Amino acid sequence: LAPCGSSDGQTCLKTVVLLVYDKKNVVVFRSEGSVSLNEMTVNVPHVSASFSVFKPSSYYLIVHTSFGLQLQIQLSPSCS
Repeated sequence: LAPCGSSDGQTCLKTVVLLVYDKKNVVVFRSEGSVSLNEMTVNVPHVSASFSVFKPSSYYLIVHTSFGLQLQIQLSPSCS
């Protein structure tokens, strides 16, 4: 979390990290919409055995994992 907005109490989430299969796959979702898998940038949509990610709009990413976790990550509006 990083400071954001006009008050000291507001924060913005800049990065979400998903550890899959006992940390063998590290997936990083950044606030500007980029996605990396084990430090390599992947194109969205991306489908693998452990997770899939797609961007239905410029506002958010959708992530589905093979173990049933589903995430909706908001990209916009975001703090600069």
